[in-house]
Amino acid sequence: MSASGTRYPIVVVGAGPVGVTAANLLGTYGVPTLLVDRETSVVDYPRAIGVDDEALRTFQTFGLADDILGDAIQNVPLKFFDARGRCVADVRPTHQEYGWYRRNVFVQPAAEAAGQSPPPEAWTRLLVDAVMSRDPVTAFADDSLRTVLERMGRLGIRHVPVVDGDRGVIGILSDRDVRTAIGNPLRALDTRSAIVRIESTRVSHVMSRSPVTIPAGTRLSRAAALFVDQKIGLVAVVDDAEHLLGVVSYTDVLRAILGVKPSTN
Repeated sequence: MSASGTRYPIVVVGAGPVGVTAANLLGTYGVPTLLVDRETSVVDYPRAIGVDDEALRTFQTFGLADDILGDAIQNVPLKFFDARGRCVADVRPTHQEYGWYRRNVFVQPAAEAAGQSPPPEAWTRLLVDAVMSRDPVTAFADDSLRTVLERMGRLGIRHVPVVDGDRGVIGILSDRDVRTAIGNPLRALDTRSAIVRIESTRVSHVMSRSPVTIPAGTRLSRAAALFVDQKIGLVAVVDDAEHLLGVVSYTDVLRAILGVKPSTN
């Protein structure tokens, strides 16, 4: 579907709690989504009053849990009555397995308004999965440095994850690593003077060991903090078995902040 000249692969019809949740989850994972509703404003009366701990876990994924709890009363016992006024259920759970109380009274109009309003810093709610480069170019530790450098130059990339046979990340090779090993790290390489050393060098001799990795599902803001704290330009995204899934660079973070799509060149 297209709207205002923009095409959307997903359209969510109905901006109630379910629609708002679905649209925000899709957006968090980087899927362009159009949320439509026949009403031009939030319905100002609640149709639901309770939210449990599992729902709050979902809201936490796209950063809405705190907004909802700001207008909620937590750990509220609930009683249900039939038409004759008889109590048919008295619910008083106290456990917090997921970090929140199981029963909470919330204000549905306020929750819907929060979910429909774009946050001022939407990129902070994105996950690395939404912006990472999947199936990135990789190298092996025993690869010839010259071969890998030629590949990096041809593709215009500055960092390459170094993996083992199971795609476990064992290092990162950057252009700065190469300059540090065979030249001045603050200056571009003089290929003619460095060619002999490049020919005889393996990736394992130059790469940065103990690479920084983050699991899939990590917030992009966490990756941004690592770039600043660790003074690095790329982090590898791994699965539960520490296998490489993709990479996120500092330019990916900048594009997310500015709302710029990656170049197709």
